[in-house]
Amino acid sequence: MTQQASRATHAVSAAVNGTGQRETAADEFRTYMIMLLVGAPVLIDDRVARNFLEQAQHLGGELGRVLAAQAHSPDGAATHAPRLMDAVRRLREASMPLLQQLNPEDRAAVSDVVAGQSADGSGADGSGTDS
Repeated sequence: MTQQASRATHAVSAAVNGTGQRETAADEFRTYMIMLLVGAPVLIDDRVARNFLEQAQHLGGELGRVLAAQAHSPDGAATHAPRLMDAVRRLREASMPLLQQLNPEDRAAVSDVVAGQSADGSGADGSGTDS
């Protein structure tokens, strides 16, 4: 879920700054929201996991807000960037207690994804950049 959050955030940010396509951003956003919908029943019962879910939903709301603002005015979406980055930070923070429950090997593999890096060191979008 965090990897898709990273992909969606990167795609939306790229669409806003003109280096990406809005259609790609909308697809990544839609995929992220479907993941939240499917994953919610698993995360809802545990307090720590529910906090993660709430932060993931908050990020989804911010992504949607940015895409909607961009549809109305390409320049208007840029004003939402600080809120979007704050939502990303909060999601990463909420994921940390969940990571602590994993064994060291699994934690190392997942930590790369949470940090926006795949196992081969490239960014979530394969570009080698962190989002």
